[in-house]
Amino acid sequence: MTDAGLKPCATIQPSQIIFILTRCGQQCDGVEVPDIKAAVATFRQRGATVSEPNGPSAFTGGILANVTDPISGGRIELSEQPPDGKLRKATDSWKY
Repeated sequence: MTDAGLKPCATIQPSQIIFILTRCGQQCDGVEVPDIKAAVATFRQRGATVSEPNGPSAFTGGILANVTDPISGGRIELSEQPPDGKLRKATDSWKY
């Protein structure tokens, strides 16, 4: 636990729109989306179980929603990053 009582977390970002989030041995994959409400609507229209968008996240600053597999319990995190979000700043600092 951190001083603020939060579980340690790490983000691995193999591309500009895909990230892997780990928290105390748990892992989820994530995708950055430009419009979280539109992404949630699209997944729901195609039959997926998706949480309501919420945030901003204390860790990334993004607005988040989760697509959950009802069989395995696995999830994919959808993230809309504001210009001042931590993941947005990290992505914008990439050198090519």
